[in-house]
Amino acid sequence: MAFKIHEVASISGLSIRALQHYDKINLLVPSSRGENNYRYYENKDLEKLQQILLLREMGFSLNKIKELLIMSSYDRQPALKAQLVFLEKQANRLNSLIELVNKTIESMGGKIKMDSKDLFKGFDYDSMKEDQKNYEDEVKERWGDTDAYKESADRAAKYSQGDWENIMSTQSEYLLELASLFKEGVSADDSRVQIIVNNNRFLIDKYFYSCSKEMFAQLGEMYVADERFKSFYDQIANGLAEYYREAIRFYCK
Repeated sequence: MAFKIHEVASISGLSIRALQHYDKINLLVPSSRGENNYRYYENKDLEKLQQILLLREMGFSLNKIKELLIMSSYDRQPALKAQLVFLEKQANRLNSLIELVNKTIESMGGKIKMDSKDLFKGFDYDSMKEDQKNYEDEVKERWGDTDAYKESADRAAKYSQGDWENIMSTQSEYLLELASLFKEGVSADDSRVQIIVNNNRFLIDKYFYSCSKEMFAQLGEMYVADERFKSFYDQIANGLAEYYREAIRFYCK
């Protein structure tokens, strides 16, 4: 079944102008054109558009989305699983915001009293800080006496909400690329995988602490040994945690 551009706009919620722009930059080119250069989209085009919109929700630029979609290793299944992890976090955030609004309404009606800190619970930045707090005692116990911990704590304390959103978006980008290569069956020592591993190491080095190869190798082992990390990677693609560890081992040789 073929869809005209105005039908795709109606189905997707995008404007006709946006779809024309996607065509112009070769991000979403319709399968065929009819008389007067009318655009006709097939089901495969709609599936691709869904991926574009999901990646946009994850914070990727149109240029980056275009790069990802033309990768020979790009696979919708691991990509969707990575996006599911992201959307579940968004859903948790929205549930927190719904709870916040309900409490605020009750507070305005005099049913409950909210202090100043409660007024801002549920926003992205605050949720991220709360997650950090949940692991703070364990992190201090394991690495509190190390220079890396002190350096990371000092840097993190200075980051704004925009800084954290940028870090999370970049990490999501690397994870999506890694999952696609894993799904394709690319060897962990392949240069494409090693580039991602290298980028991840320097992301840590840039934003958190000086990450030597020895320290990075220890992190790789933790991604499998610690069930929380393993579960995080494996829910995107079963076996991804071990794959990432093997890639890090090769990188750190």
